[in-house]
Amino acid sequence: MKRLTALLCIYCFASNLFAQDVLATFKNKVDDTNLSIKEVIPVINQRNNDLCFFVLNSKNVYGYLLNENFEIEKSLSSEDRRRKYKTLIGYGIIDKFNYDIILTNTNKTKFATVNFSFNTGTSELKEFELDNPQEKFIQTVTINNICYLIAIARDSNSLKFYKLDGLNPPKSNQIDFSDEHFIDRKGGKTKLYTLFKVTSSGTITEADTPKIDYDLPNTVEVVSEEKKIYVRDHKIVFTFDINKDLIQIITIHPEDFSYTFKTHSKNVLEIDQPTKKSNSFLGKDALYTLEVSKDSLGFQATNYHSNEVIKQIRINKNDSITFKNTSIVQEGGVYDKYRELESTQKLLRKLRLADLGISVYKPQDQYEITIGSKKEMKTTSPMLTPMGNFGAIPIASLGSVNMFFNPTLFAYYNYNGTRSVYVKSLFDKDFNHIKGEISKNIFDLVKDYTENRKEYINQYKIPKNQPGSDIFSDKNNLIINGFNKDAETIFKYKSYLIFGEYHIKSKTYILRQFKPATSGKENHIVN
Repeated sequence: MKRLTALLCIYCFASNLFAQDVLATFKNKVDDTNLSIKEVIPVINQRNNDLCFFVLNSKNVYGYLLNENFEIEKSLSSEDRRRKYKTLIGYGIIDKFNYDIILTNTNKTKFATVNFSFNTGTSELKEFELDNPQEKFIQTVTINNICYLIAIARDSNSLKFYKLDGLNPPKSNQIDFSDEHFIDRKGGKTKLYTLFKVTSSGTITEADTPKIDYDLPNTVEVVSEEKKIYVRDHKIVFTFDINKDLIQIITIHPEDFSYTFKTHSKNVLEIDQPTKKSNSFLGKDALYTLEVSKDSLGFQATNYHSNEVIKQIRINKNDSITFKNTSIVQEGGVYDKYRELESTQKLLRKLRLADLGISVYKPQDQYEITIGSKKEMKTTSPMLTPMGNFGAIPIASLGSVNMFFNPTLFAYYNYNGTRSVYVKSLFDKDFNHIKGEISKNIFDLVKDYTENRKEYINQYKIPKNQPGSDIFSDKNNLIINGFNKDAETIFKYKSYLIFGEYHIKSKTYILRQFKPATSGKENHIVN
């Protein structure tokens, strides 16, 4: 297939033109066949900060390789050979010009690697299966450009790590945890497999585990799962909250597959209540625990390394929540999309009867802490029925919009489609409560932009002699003819987020930079 050519226009950050947040634009020929874009897949080279974009329509894949200065170095076009493999679960990078996309089928029983070579301008698909048909897929992580597929065998204490290396057969490594004492929901000894497959209520679930990025403003829908996976300092960390009194943590070093296992007591409420529920969140340096019973709520921040308690808060059902910075909000009901709850007692009831979650977001020198719960809605209306396990996002059928491939995109879509009850609080770096309004987070900024694109763009006029004027001179049509929603993506790059959008008429892909908002000046500390 004929090699594509691309035009890249770079904007200067210091310029006052076009909203100052445009990193780059480039022309795309994917619509030449009148087939609209179905998906855009961004891949970041963790070693040299190159960016690779795969733009897909129903027949072809177009790849663009950009360097750290957002200049296109190479491009390719290839037939889309994914066939039965619709769900993206990971990526790996062999070298500067060879990128791998990892896919699976709907049941996550068969897998494939698609290698894209920018040297030859071609792609090749290679299918593979797990060693044992009894193994259940858990998640993938990419560390130093190497993709690891993680699975667990039925009724076992062993995790299997498949190191994916291009089109070569995967190399598997197994870690046996039989010497460890895993605790089930009732306090008895159990197998590791149970922690992945059984919830605190005894419900059988999938082994799939959400991948959490603690640098993002995760919603209750994302963090309310009782099993989570984090990537911290090039290590893989699993946390399990199946037992209401304990959190169990496994940390794995993928370079040699050694591990550590910890058990932390929750004990925030200091009483044993049959109705108690709990969950946790692992931040950069602290472990955050939330416990709720019929009569009380407890929150605790603990130093992850020393186990020292940093902050502890307890309230009873008749107490007011003096540390909150927002109303107690309920969103996503079938008939009442938004309402505010008046009392702590109502909050406790909502939390206790749903999936409990706590999220901690630290964009600057403050902690924004969200406590809440999510509950699946039962309705006969197809427009209101939640798909999959996470709010309104069908995790197994939307390519990169799932909990496997792009945690940023998954968190953003959940952020915009909540069905939850929550309250938010703001604390300083020493965990003193700060009064005042909470600043808009980075997802709020992206959402504001997408909802007000016409106003943003019409503020700026690009002179004819400026880079990009050939693309943006028809600035009104840029909005009137619209953007392709399917071509939008968002991902973390260095210390900020990049939002990608595609203007249909000009066939131009635009990359925009978004950074966290600074804290409001009116806020003040309350000891």
